[in-house]
Amino acid sequence: RLEEDIKLLYRFFRDVRVEKEVRGVGVHLTFHVVENPRIVAVRLIGNTEFETEDMLEWLQTERGYPLFQYALAADRQEILRHYREEGYHFAEVVTDVYDEGGGKLVTFVITEGPMVTIDEIEFRGNESFDESELRKNMVSEETVFLSTGAFVQDTLEKDILAILGFYRSEGYRDARAWLGSLEFSEDKVDARIRIDIEEGEPYFIDEIRIEGGETFPADRSV
Repeated sequence: RLEEDIKLLYRFFRDVRVEKEVRGVGVHLTFHVVENPRIVAVRLIGNTEFETEDMLEWLQTERGYPLFQYALAADRQEILRHYREEGYHFAEVVTDVYDEGGGKLVTFVITEGPMVTIDEIEFRGNESFDESELRKNMVSEETVFLSTGAFVQDTLEKDILAILGFYRSEGYRDARAWLGSLEFSEDKVDARIRIDIEEGEPYFIDEIRIEGGETFPADRSV
């Protein structure tokens, strides 16, 4: 329990030291802590897709507040999430902390990379339903004239689950669907996707039997 308390305190303080003193039948604990340094500035470097003012609102790390390492890690993931939702699959974020003006300067250095669009979505193993029927269950789409199909990994994973749900709703209870192949062009601008499907056999209702009913006759249509 003490180790858990110390780990929790380290989320809010730079250093934690514990003194133990036996008093009678009990133990008296004294926690000595060193506060985290204050943040004097937060800077974003390399962002062109999003405005700096908007991005600062995403962050837990703020000027004038203590610096928390867990918040830096969470902020990095939050920035990446926004970029990848817009198709910047290869975006990278590096956090740096410098001494400045008696506190800490925090920088988020962003390498946006190219926006990745979907060049092709291929299906393999679909025998009962054509591609157009399966595409109706997807949010991801190929890039066509006047429509940019951004590649978003999380969306694609949800699409595959949606395709699986479609098969199950059509009676294919043993159906499987998975990402068979994901390839990027050499310049990382285009993505080519292949979704593999194993349909299995469809299930049909052979008989509906109601037992214990006394109000309606057994031969009444359902």
